[in-house]
Amino acid sequence: MSPNVQAAAQNMGAAMKDKALRFILIEHPLTMIIAVALIQIGRIRSKKAYADLDKHKRSLTFYGIALVLVLSRIPWNVPFIRF
Repeated sequence: MSPNVQAAAQNMGAAMKDKALRFILIEHPLTMIIAVALIQIGRIRSKKAYADLDKHKRSLTFYGIALVLVLSRIPWNVPFIRF
């Protein structure tokens, strides 16, 4: 674990008040787990569809939502995140 995560895990109350620590400890991992779950659900639902158009629509929907979630939680040159 990084020193930032270790510091945040030691004092959860203070970590929830700090924007950067909350992002590292809670928001980023939870969003990534949700995205992986959506990818798995989309894969399963697209396999169960009969028509090709339905398969592609389901894949696009679930994978698209997961992609937006992943892209929203990547720290894109954010000044408050220091690794």
